Order: sequence, then structure tokens, then C-alpha cells
Amino acid sequence: SSEGDLGLVNFPISCGKQSQPQFNRAVAWLHSFEYEEAEKAFTEITAADPKCGIAFWGIAMSNYHPIWAQPSAAELRKGKDALEKASAVGAQTQRERDYIAALDVFYRDTEGLDHRRRFLAYSEAMAGLQRRYPADNEAGAFYALTLIAKGMSAGDKSYTNEKEAAEIL
Repeated sequence: SSEGDLGLVNFPISCGKQSQPQFNRAVAWLHSFEYEEAEKAFTEITAADPKCGIAFWGIAMSNYHPIWAQPSAAELRKGKDALEKASAVGAQTQRERDYIAALDVFYRDTEGLDHRRRFLAYSEAMAGLQRRYPADNEAGAFYALTLIAKGMSAGDKSYTNEKEAAEIL
């Protein structure tokens, strides 16, 4: 997929202005399930702007593929490390802190809680984020993805979750 095929993403961030276009492109890679490209782009942002906490969130998002296989041990570790950096570096806006906190629900306690419980907790956290920021299309898109994944894993033939996702999108 060439960059022109990615579509337009507007995910405002509080990091340096020079990071915004690349961040938008990295989120577009996430939406296109191009997780390696997304991770590369988010990593470049953190190298250029090490105080950009939300870019570390992006690295963690790149290692979690809701509608694909569960993350490997290496992906879990990478995601967890990235979120710890995101928390350590911090974020300038409450919205960015909320995105980081929502994903932390998935990566937290990987030894104690199974994948499904962590995934469902993340979906709930994203539901809350989407309610707090109803005008944030990205919150809606990431929450809708959890609903699609939930529907796939439940095998619900009435497609309740998928219909809710379609409504959001």
C-alpha cells in the first residue's frame, strides 16, 4: 500500500508540530493493519521527540492486533515497555493520557489475567474513552475495532457487536 492509499487521519497530538503529520500517517498504518510500518513510524517519532508520550502508545498499539492472533510474549513485552515509557514521559493532554491509560488496561497484569479478560477490559476502557470524546473519530474507530474483535470471538450470529461498530463508524 502506498502512502496515498492510506486515507486521511486527524489524531491531534501535543508533541512537537513536526511530529503531527508522521503521527497521523502512523495511525493510518494502524488502521490499515500495517503494524510493522506503524511501529517503525511511531519509533521514529520517539527518536526525534523522546518526550512524546503518545508516540510510545502508538508503539504499544502496533504490538496488539485485536482481530488477529493474540500477541506473542515478545509483543506483550514490547507493548508493556512502550506503555511504561509513555507513562514515564507523560502526555500533555488529558485525552492523550486517557488513550495511554485505556491501552494500559490490556498490557497490565499479563501474568495474572488471561488474554480475553484483558481484551474485554480494554474494550470497556475504549467505550469510556469514546463516550468522553464523542467528536474524536479515532476513539470511535479504535473502540469499533474492539467490538468487531469481540463479535468475532463470541461467534454471535446476530452480529450485535459488529452492528454497534458499524453504527459508530
